[in-house]
Amino acid sequence: LYTAISTDTGCFKFSNTSAHTFKVVSELTAYTPEGNFGYLNVPLFINKSRNKLKFESELMQNMSFYFDSKVSVIIVTDDIIKRYSIPDGDTGGVEQLGKSIEGVEIAITLKEREDGFKVSLRSSDAIDASLIASHFGGGGHRCASGCFIKGDSDFVVNSIISHIKEEGIL
Repeated sequence: LYTAISTDTGCFKFSNTSAHTFKVVSELTAYTPEGNFGYLNVPLFINKSRNKLKFESELMQNMSFYFDSKVSVIIVTDDIIKRYSIPDGDTGGVEQLGKSIEGVEIAITLKEREDGFKVSLRSSDAIDASLIASHFGGGGHRCASGCFIKGDSDFVVNSIISHIKEEGIL
């Protein structure tokens, strides 16, 4: 239960964290060794394999920016995943890399699929990412949404950036 709550709240830093969240987690500490969740937090949020660090480093180095660096774009290709032997399920969390940069309002992550890209959008509280995703047939929440867009990475990025510009989102 703690793992679900802590990951859903971004380790208690997302806007969906409330006093009720902390109350529930506080009550859960009665069932933990030594009354805390340190034994879970380290493997969940701190430890990474060397390959995962190299993988994330390459993604960060190749990140692109738009709208005066208010939008970041990361493209995760099959080649990058294979190069670092990253299991597809272990690519989670890269959606937050762009959002961790000061000034970024919308972090866009593209993950290559057979005939297009799975797009993950993470936004500040001021921007409704679900409106962007819904334009492309997706959905989600205000600050975390997604969709699937057929085409190559240039087409997908240009489509999203054009939509943001046309709608005056930034």
